[in-house]
Amino acid sequence: MDNKHVAMRTRILFVDYCHEMGGGIVCLYHLVKALDRRKWEAVILTGFENHLTNELKREGTRVLRFRPTRNGWKNFLQILKAIRKTRPDIVHPFDELASNTEAVLAAKACGVKCVCQLMGENPLKKKHVPVAWLADRLICVSEAVKRHYFKYPVPRNRFRVIHFGTAVSAFDPQLPGTDFRERHGLHAKDQVITSLGRLAGLKGFDYFLQACALVSKKFPRARFMVVGIGSEAGNLKRLAARLGIAAKTVFTGQVKRPEKVYAASDLIVLSSTYRDAFSNVLLEAFAMGKPAVATTVGGNPEIIDSEKVGRLVPPKNAEKLAETLEELLANEDLRRAIGKNARKAAEKRLDIQKTTIAIENVYEEVLGR
Repeated sequence: MDNKHVAMRTRILFVDYCHEMGGGIVCLYHLVKALDRRKWEAVILTGFENHLTNELKREGTRVLRFRPTRNGWKNFLQILKAIRKTRPDIVHPFDELASNTEAVLAAKACGVKCVCQLMGENPLKKKHVPVAWLADRLICVSEAVKRHYFKYPVPRNRFRVIHFGTAVSAFDPQLPGTDFRERHGLHAKDQVITSLGRLAGLKGFDYFLQACALVSKKFPRARFMVVGIGSEAGNLKRLAARLGIAAKTVFTGQVKRPEKVYAASDLIVLSSTYRDAFSNVLLEAFAMGKPAVATTVGGNPEIIDSEKVGRLVPPKNAEKLAETLEELLANEDLRRAIGKNARKAAEKRLDIQKTTIAIENVYEEVLGR
C-alpha cells in the first residue's frame, strides 16, 4: 500500500473489554481482517491479548493494551489516553452498552464520532440508558438484541441490526477430521457430538451432558466432545462422571483452530440457556457444512431459520435435546442434507464480507459522507 492511500485512510479505534476468549474477540478479529484497508485503518485497544490479536498485530494492525477494571473512572481515563494517542476518526467499542459506557463518554469528551457495538442482552441499569443517546449509531448483532434494548427509552432511529458473519471461505467442509479424532482417542466409526464455547453456566453445558447420557443408552458408538475453557470445567467433568459418560466424553480445552473440531464432529450442539446474541459456534458450524442443534434463545432462530438448515429445541430441556440428536444420529442422509443447506446459507447470508460492507456503510453515514 503506497503512502498516498495510507494517508487517505479513516482510522477506527476498536475498544474490546474481553479478559478471556469469547465471541466478541472472534467477531472483532473477523471484522478487522475483512475491512477494506485501502479506506480504513484499524487500531485495537484490548484488555486481553491472545492468538487472534497477535495474528492481527503480525499483519500490521496496531494493538494497544489497557486494564479494564470495575472502576469506571479508571477505564475512562485509560480509553481517553488511547484516543488522544491514536487520534481516531471513529471510536467503535465492542461489547454491551453498560460495558461500552466509558468508551462512549471518552469519545464524546474528545469530540470523536462513536459507533457502539451491542453484543448481548444483559439488563441495563438506569444510569446506562443515557449512554445510548450519546452514541452516534448503535449496531445490534441480531434482532433479538434490538428487541432487548427497545425495552428501554433509547433513540430507536440510531439503531441498526447487522448480523455478524464469519469468514466462510476460510472453512473447508472437506477438511478431514481423522487426526483430531485420533489425538483425542476417537475412532472413525464413532458418532461424535460436540459442543463448543466458554464453559460458563449460561452456556448450558450441563444440559448438553444430560442429553448425551440419554443418547448414549441408544447409540453405543456415540461420543461427546466439550471444547473450551471456563470456570465450570471442573463441575462439568464431575457431572460427566456422575452421569456415567466420563469414558465417552472428551474435554479438549481451548482449541486455536476450531475448524479441526468441526471436521472431527458429526453434530454440533449449542445448548445455551439464555442470552445468546448471535452465536459464532453456529456461524462456524454452518460454514463447515455441519448440522447443528441449538436452543431457541437470543439470535439462534435468526441463524437456524428453518429445519432445512438445522434444528431448534427449547432451552433447559435435556430430553428434547436428546430426542433431536437421536433423530439426526439415526439418519446420515438427513445430516448430510442439513449440512449442505447450512453451508449454502452461510455463503448467502452469513459471510463476514456482507457484515463488513454494512458496518462500513454505517461509518460513512456517521462521518456524513
